[in-house]
Amino acid sequence: MSATDFNDFILDPPKDWWHSARIASSLSELFRSYIIGLLLGGIVEGRYQIDFYTGFLLYHADNLIWITAGHVVDKVGAVLASRSFRLSIMRWVDGYEVPGGEAVQVHHVPPPMKSWKEQGFDIGAVKLEGLDAWGLLANQKLRVMHEQGWKNLENAKPEGYFIVGYPSVWSAFSETPVEGNKVLRSIRTDLACIPVSPITEPSSPDRFPNFWARTHSFFAQIITYSDLPDFEVEELAGMSGSPVISIERTSDAQLRYRLVGVLAEWLPGEKIIRAEPMRYVADAISSW
Repeated sequence: MSATDFNDFILDPPKDWWHSARIASSLSELFRSYIIGLLLGGIVEGRYQIDFYTGFLLYHADNLIWITAGHVVDKVGAVLASRSFRLSIMRWVDGYEVPGGEAVQVHHVPPPMKSWKEQGFDIGAVKLEGLDAWGLLANQKLRVMHEQGWKNLENAKPEGYFIVGYPSVWSAFSETPVEGNKVLRSIRTDLACIPVSPITEPSSPDRFPNFWARTHSFFAQIITYSDLPDFEVEELAGMSGSPVISIERTSDAQLRYRLVGVLAEWLPGEKIIRAEPMRYVADAISSW
């Protein structure tokens, strides 16, 4: 959808306009500048292993922080600490539009990071300093969330919600032999912008008691695109750490979006997600 078509659509939208595939596609281009992937690859028992994690950047008390799920940080820490793992590549993927410059090297391994999973909140954070921060901020198209994006949620009048991240099922890893008995490795992944609808009452509390017991959470149902009902993202693996973003229209038909929370887990058979609300994320980072 072109910018003109998008603006015309917003001025006079149909009912439930926000969960159309056309809107999601346009919003994914907008939100893409906030989403940062962490690429981690290396050799494990003679085989190459590669992982791609979702997160986003925000400023908190003048610190540049990469926010993701706590279990993501735990996994990254475990991989880096494993004696059977030999690191080959670790980069922040910001999609800089220059061939070969799509990612920034992680210069300090392991980076300063923290998980609050054991404290009951599936929140993870990595502090970006030095060359890592400089390299990412050199990307003029990159956007960083600020506190005003979540501290005024009580004033929001959301019409819809999305989770935005990189599902593993949309990623493709390839290996190509090249001269000198070497291998060229590459990964391609696409961004998903998936509409969700908040849930106020547990749909199956007896079947998934641990999931629903975290009553502080933001729960939501994944819904289909109104104009593409047969399409769905079958698996959310890789999207842990995705931001939950609300959208609404202003009085002058502009879009306003706010940061609601961080995707922590989901019930695959139920298509239900659980996210950690931003007030707990902000408190965790402040305590750190």
